[in-house]
Amino acid sequence: MVPRQELMRMYVLICMLIQNWMQRRRQLLGMFDGGAHNAEIHAYLDIMDGMLSSFLQPTQMCLEPILRRWWINPKTDVHWNVYTKTVWSDWMWKRYFRMPRSVFNMIVEEPRPHLARRDTRLRKAVPVDKQVAMAILYLCHKGSYSTVATFFGVGKSTAYKVIIQVLLCMEMVLLRRAVYLGDYRKVMDGFAELGFPQVVGAIDGCHIKITAPVHEDAQYINRKQQHSMILQGTCDQTGRFIDIVTGYAGSNHDTFVAKESPIFHALKAGIYIPGCPTLTIAGKQVGPILLGDGDYPIKPWLLTPFKVGHSKREGVYNRKSSKSRVVVERAFGRMKSRFRALSCNLDLELKM
Repeated sequence: MVPRQELMRMYVLICMLIQNWMQRRRQLLGMFDGGAHNAEIHAYLDIMDGMLSSFLQPTQMCLEPILRRWWINPKTDVHWNVYTKTVWSDWMWKRYFRMPRSVFNMIVEEPRPHLARRDTRLRKAVPVDKQVAMAILYLCHKGSYSTVATFFGVGKSTAYKVIIQVLLCMEMVLLRRAVYLGDYRKVMDGFAELGFPQVVGAIDGCHIKITAPVHEDAQYINRKQQHSMILQGTCDQTGRFIDIVTGYAGSNHDTFVAKESPIFHALKAGIYIPGCPTLTIAGKQVGPILLGDGDYPIKPWLLTPFKVGHSKREGVYNRKSSKSRVVVERAFGRMKSRFRALSCNLDLELKM
């Protein structure tokens, strides 16, 4: 198919050829003036000149280059370079970035070797602290690329690329340093104070809403008829995540995600905690266990509450289980309230 611009050029060329033929016709008529039909031919040529001028005028307007006011829309990063660094107090910083400056500086230094870029002749590279700030502001304020781009004085496409790079780098560099078991003895002692001994973690799952993917979107529809991905988390007695698993479609059940998770297989094989310490309870050896809600299956290392219609002893068990298991539910609540983008539809690209 011929592009429109090429058709316009061909049209103009044909009009110019006709106009050139008419001019040469006038020259020939001038050389042989006095013919019987000379006046009629001159009138005919005048009419053709008017028609050609009317045809050529709009095409010439289309072919003329459009004068742009700017090749690149002007932007300013005064919010980041001036206000956030010199004017904002620590309270304002924590209000927008949901963390103290010291924690932010630590996060900046860890992935710096992976995020640092060189300046080019065309433009300067985005500094590492600015890249990390863009990703954190995106997570804290409902995931708007336009808001982040305006705040930091960059283009929307630049903001998108930077945010994705920072999040992938955080997963590669910071995830293992932030999400780990730690001292299992302190974890077990902490859950024992809550009423449940031998517990190394409380497990639960939540749904992270996403924009409907282009392919196989039906797999990501959960029970609330929303597109989502499942985030499974395991927390210690303080509500700190010690294990996370994500990437499964929202239509899957929590049991399926748990059975596919590494912590499930590690506890089943008895290798999650070195030595697999046991405790004698009611004459039986009990190893490290997890606490889950009623959606999870009952296993020797995974305990769930009793169903409705339980006895008095079972009610005491359920209350202690709920008191110990609530730490993971509170952890999810704190995470979603701090990073509001997790409560909105994430428009990230899914790798099928």
